[in-house]
Amino acid sequence: MNLGSYLKFLSKSTNQHGVHSPFVYNLVTQCFYDRKKKPEYTKIKNQYSKKGINSKQARLLFRLGRYLNIQNMCTTPNNLVINKILEIANPETIATTNLEIYKNGTTLDLIYLDHIDLPDFMEQRIETFFKHTHNNSLLLIRNIHKSRASLKYWNILKNHTKVTVTIDTFDFGFVFFRNEQAKEHFVIRL
Repeated sequence: MNLGSYLKFLSKSTNQHGVHSPFVYNLVTQCFYDRKKKPEYTKIKNQYSKKGINSKQARLLFRLGRYLNIQNMCTTPNNLVINKILEIANPETIATTNLEIYKNGTTLDLIYLDHIDLPDFMEQRIETFFKHTHNNSLLLIRNIHKSRASLKYWNILKNHTKVTVTIDTFDFGFVFFRNEQAKEHFVIRL
């Protein structure tokens, strides 16, 4: 972790009290800050804690899967552990690394990337993926503060015409496509 980047994040960040969007406020209070213990956390910790994601991130992904009722998702092949965590959250989830299965018009509830996936995503596939989103779809990017290049791509995404809401939690960048909402960018402490 880059200490300077984290300190800058902290100086800009807020909690639920600085959020005036009902959608984001509910996401923060009912999902991000949900501290109730869940029996599935033990399974997630035992099976996936050593797979490149820490338990705090894994618990957040689990809660996110439940809160947003993620059913169709796409990740890159190096993020298969994310598929498993979200399948625990919602056994109905169809997780794939192959966008080809969505050519029939099915939309994605979640697209998950790591910071290392951003250059390829931004330069080759962004518009293809965005064709498969709907109003409540989420593009979730891990480690947006990992490098200057990651932050550069994050800022490009924030300004994309189809993107309306972004949330920077330092560990993750959340990108939403909500038509009914004015373009807003949030920086939230977890």
